[in-house]
Amino acid sequence: MDIRKAKVTEGVQIEALVKICAEESGMMMIDAVDAHGAISKSVLSPNCHVYLAVDEGEILGVVMGFQGTMFSNLHNMEVSMCVSPSRKREGIGYMLMEHFLLEHGWLNVYAEVVSDNEPIIQLLTRLNYKLVCSLPKFVNTRRGFRDKMIFTYNG
Repeated sequence: MDIRKAKVTEGVQIEALVKICAEESGMMMIDAVDAHGAISKSVLSPNCHVYLAVDEGEILGVVMGFQGTMFSNLHNMEVSMCVSPSRKREGIGYMLMEHFLLEHGWLNVYAEVVSDNEPIIQLLTRLNYKLVCSLPKFVNTRRGFRDKMIFTYNG
């Protein structure tokens, strides 16, 4: 498996993976709305850093970092991630996040998680993210409203 920077031409493939993940689970850092054109545009942005986990030409996971969004400025990063449902629990998410953090040496990274997404919460904890706050009943999932948890990574 290779972890590498996404190519501009891979936006549609990345969106297809996000759509599969969104259909599989309502507990994602990237939501279903992002699977309809926004990702292709983001890959083109100089303020978006997109890395893929690729095995034999198949995109297995994606991590995207956005600078200059509502929650981040050019010195901070908001991060989203998606791993193929058929390849979960193989360490792909950990490898993507670790590569992302080490590649750029980000000191301030922001991540949102639905409160019952234990695998992602465990992943962020293993990577030394800290819980900043929890917003009660903030996210509407197929299983009803869930708390949104906000984590930060500070180097």
